[in-house]
Amino acid sequence: MNKTAQRHVAAIMDAETAYMNSTGTALLQYRQRKSQIYDAARAYKDEQAHIDKYLPDARDIARDALARAEYSYRNTIKTAVAGLKNELQAAISAPIPQTFTDRLSFYRAAALTPTKTDAESLIRMAGKNPLAIRAVAKLLDDTKAPIRIESRAVEMYEADLATLDELAQMPLVHAPDEVYTELCDVMAGQPAPNKTAAGYKNIGNTWTSIQLLTNGRFIAHNLKEIEAAADAWSADVTYQIREREHAEEVARAKEEAENAGEEYTPEREPVSSTSVEKRSTNGVELAAELGRQISENNANAAKTVQHYAK
Repeated sequence: MNKTAQRHVAAIMDAETAYMNSTGTALLQYRQRKSQIYDAARAYKDEQAHIDKYLPDARDIARDALARAEYSYRNTIKTAVAGLKNELQAAISAPIPQTFTDRLSFYRAAALTPTKTDAESLIRMAGKNPLAIRAVAKLLDDTKAPIRIESRAVEMYEADLATLDELAQMPLVHAPDEVYTELCDVMAGQPAPNKTAAGYKNIGNTWTSIQLLTNGRFIAHNLKEIEAAADAWSADVTYQIREREHAEEVARAKEEAENAGEEYTPEREPVSSTSVEKRSTNGVELAAELGRQISENNANAAKTVQHYAK
């Protein structure tokens, strides 16, 4: 693809950092304001009336800060999606040299079985166009060549874009773990958009502590997937030539991993290898982390309640 792809992904990661800094600061300020309101309320006969009078304003200030941070974050994601879509379209629509199509037609017309050197020559002639590389792979498969080409399919780039599209549409409400209790306090009772066939819509649901935690972990999971895919988007080489026997072993191992709901990670190859990439479908680890985090945050919330009850 293009080296600018990494810059698009880096911009999203920087926006995530900026968002977390902004929300963390806003919620820490809310914690301080809340504490001041509760302290001041002790001077009044009707403490709850004083709290009810001033606490809503403190929550509004925090929510406004979160909304501004989310708006900026979402715009960055949308810009990255547009840029990556343009790069994918440019790669797919890049002109395929006539010399390549002539050579490919010659192999088919003459019923020749390409060697590894032949395949490498064809790929050089293809100019690394992903569709042309797929045509070479098809030729090798059709002629039962002793080698085969594994490349990052266009569908995998589209899957990355779908993940980013999801982030651009979904509510980006999350915050650092240390202010999770304040996030729950500020967002309690606020509309929580749900995913529908027409996108994310407000259909009457409101934020709960579990929903906020799950939302944050889902965002983190998707960002991890996108960051891992950045190398593939910017890689100069988007294919590998393997001995057919080895390639078939890899295919079987990938199928077994997929059937087991696990992620296939080949040995002696970088995680970003474009010929073996597979998105994780195993939610067990994420679910376990959510359970641990829920317990931890519930404990923190209990401590906070005790603090303000004094």
